[in-house]
Amino acid sequence: MKIFKIFWKIVCLINILFLSIISATTNNCAFAINICGRTAVINYQEVLIDTSTTKRGDGLRYYLEKDSVAKQYLDEYQQKNLPKWYNAAVGTVGTSVVLLSLGKLGPFEDVNDTTKKTWLYSGLSLLILNFLLVKTLEYSNERLLIRSVEEYNKRNLPQIYFSPYQNSSDNKSGRSGDTSYGISTGIIKEF
Repeated sequence: MKIFKIFWKIVCLINILFLSIISATTNNCAFAINICGRTAVINYQEVLIDTSTTKRGDGLRYYLEKDSVAKQYLDEYQQKNLPKWYNAAVGTVGTSVVLLSLGKLGPFEDVNDTTKKTWLYSGLSLLILNFLLVKTLEYSNERLLIRSVEEYNKRNLPQIYFSPYQNSSDNKSGRSGDTSYGISTGIIKEF
């Protein structure tokens, strides 16, 4: 029974580390290859949309600055995609609750196993919900980038051809070759 408890704690710590790494690297190109590898076709040339990991949509700024309405939508898109303090706070609280429930520290020193498990599941639930909320907000903000490109295309040349939801499994002609499966939050895009 003691070995099972130690094994359970190790599994939970590995899960916490995994979730922490995922949340810390959501803006990193190595993790989000679909987002960082996005391209738009302008004047028969492919242009990277996300040239840096901190400002998404920055590759189109040169073109979208020509139109004031498109630039406003792009600025709003970039502003809403910045990391938020409350997401970091919820992640920190969730991680702290999980770590405290695993150890014999603070308020969990003389508590039974049922209470510790309840706190452990609560912390893990907070981390998972925070991750899903961040991803949902990122994908719901994509409409601002689409609107920015649409506004630019109404009044300017060269036209920007941009398909925001094209999967990496799609071929270059835009027709999907196979069915892709994944987890979805039900708002806009699978990830």
